[in-house]
Amino acid sequence: MRILFWTRLFGAHIGGVEIVCKALIHALKDRGHEIMAVAVQGDNDPIGEDICEGIRVHRISSHQALMAQDLKAIAAIRYRVSALKQSFAPDLVHVHCTDPGTYFHLNSRILPFPPTLLTIHDELKDERIQDYALLGQLIRHADAVTTVSEFMLQLLKKNASYAADRMSLVYNGLPESDQRNSHRFSVPRLLCLGRLSREKGFDVALDAFAEIAIKHPDVKLIIAGDGPDREGLMSKGLRLGLSNRVMFPGWIPPEEVSDLIGSATITLMPSRFNEPFGLVALQAAQQGCPVIAARVGGLPEVIEEGISGLLVEPDNSGALADNVLRLLNDPALAIRMGDKGRERANRLFSFETMVDGYERIYSELEQS
Repeated sequence: MRILFWTRLFGAHIGGVEIVCKALIHALKDRGHEIMAVAVQGDNDPIGEDICEGIRVHRISSHQALMAQDLKAIAAIRYRVSALKQSFAPDLVHVHCTDPGTYFHLNSRILPFPPTLLTIHDELKDERIQDYALLGQLIRHADAVTTVSEFMLQLLKKNASYAADRMSLVYNGLPESDQRNSHRFSVPRLLCLGRLSREKGFDVALDAFAEIAIKHPDVKLIIAGDGPDREGLMSKGLRLGLSNRVMFPGWIPPEEVSDLIGSATITLMPSRFNEPFGLVALQAAQQGCPVIAARVGGLPEVIEEGISGLLVEPDNSGALADNVLRLLNDPALAIRMGDKGRERANRLFSFETMVDGYERIYSELEQS
């Protein structure tokens, strides 16, 4: 099949959704599919077409044109995307983002219409699913819709019941890691990894760490990533007297994430928002690193409470600290949870199962 992927970014400076997308694209290419990607770049990123890791990528920058309602620029992008679709003639379009740039997917149809699969990776809010909102239009236009957790699937069915019969679940998956967490309790390291923004709750981790640090003077906290809260988190660490024990290495390239998780004793995910899935939890589990996370969104599906990790209520730094101390004080329990997490990740969130799931839907859409 010729498959057109629509995603946020492809190549450098990608996030969790794009990591899954890129792995899926390469797996599908290896299975004989012809792939082209459309990447909705930021306004300061290069646009045009290039070959990235053997994949033809067409990059558009749409935010500024849409926000300014620049009709000339909007028309030019629509024409470019329409011409791209016409020349590639996809058998199927797989949309992996719900950003404003998807306007150009909806408004660049070609004849004959190829079927569209929409995969929703983002947090769902009621106002985004209404008919007039872009996400509502994407759902109505799609021939099939998938989500990445049962939590997301049920929420979407409730709020977009008109498309419930076209919805299904395909869990995220990543190629298995060859590394195992070293469980270096001699110099224990706690890891927070992700965008440094309020919804990730890394300030809660700092409050918890202030309690942990008193009882474990050798423990370190790594808060890896970048985002609008970076300076505020660094200032908070300074106010708590933790500046020499908290590290902020910045944005981590995807190829270095495994090494970073491999150096951690425990991974923390104190999110405030309904994580659609929680890719960091999966990455940690694949390396046998136990996870302590907030009981929100899809995280309880990735982490089996008390077996492969621990769950706490969001915004509860005391409970987070207590659970970290529980594992630091019982290395055998932490190692056992990490091993269970690794086994569970390989069984329930297999990369091959994810690829097979999408291929099955492609086949059904092609035959419909």
